[in-house]
Amino acid sequence: MGGKPAKPGAFPWMVAISMRNRRGKFDHICTGAMITSRHVLSAAHCFDRRQPSLYVARIGHVNRHQAYEYSISQIEIPRTYQRGRFYDDIAVLTLTRDVSPETASPICLPERSEYIDLKGKGTTAAGWGAIKPDGPSSDVLMQLGAIPVISNENCSRILFSKNPSSLRIFPRGITDKFICAGYMDAKRDTCGGDSGGPLMYLVGDHWYVVGVVSFGVGECDQAGYPGGYTKVDKYLDWIQQNIRN
Repeated sequence: MGGKPAKPGAFPWMVAISMRNRRGKFDHICTGAMITSRHVLSAAHCFDRRQPSLYVARIGHVNRHQAYEYSISQIEIPRTYQRGRFYDDIAVLTLTRDVSPETASPICLPERSEYIDLKGKGTTAAGWGAIKPDGPSSDVLMQLGAIPVISNENCSRILFSKNPSSLRIFPRGITDKFICAGYMDAKRDTCGGDSGGPLMYLVGDHWYVVGVVSFGVGECDQAGYPGGYTKVDKYLDWIQQNIRN
């Protein structure tokens, strides 16, 4: 919410994820990012129903209605993930066929040796989420740039002081497996439908997926609330295992 339309080809790894409703039609629910020609990184909480046939991935166009449709053959989620909580909120999807390089290209995973401290740095997020609270998902890919990363300590203070009931969802607090980022003085944030999308950081001319959109502390239009992202470098071994299988 509060972003701007992404230019065609700016983020060629972006994936719109839809789920079949009771009428047999597909509704947009989440976002993801290609990390190989056949694998998509997203959030575990998007797939509480773990039947691959219920979901489709739309790839290759900023307008999700004009994108190519891909079926999903497998959904991998960490065994430690618990529904209703956001620890280990990460998923790897396997598509039924490869995406051609003419259609889309993967984003880079962070290498441990190249991973940098992002605190205070500007990051970028993109997705087809709602452009206002409780509004419909966007038809076109939206992006938010220069999102400042804040410390997890500051994130915890904000989260638990403004919403003490969050202790039930985060009994271990905001651990080092999260990244918190957000505009503390502006009404710009990821919103419903952006979940699973990448938090990105540009190094030279290469984009890296450093986080996965996981949770919001407040409503999308509330200044002073950061967003929560699963920290990708904490799951590199798990990701590599699941893209090899």
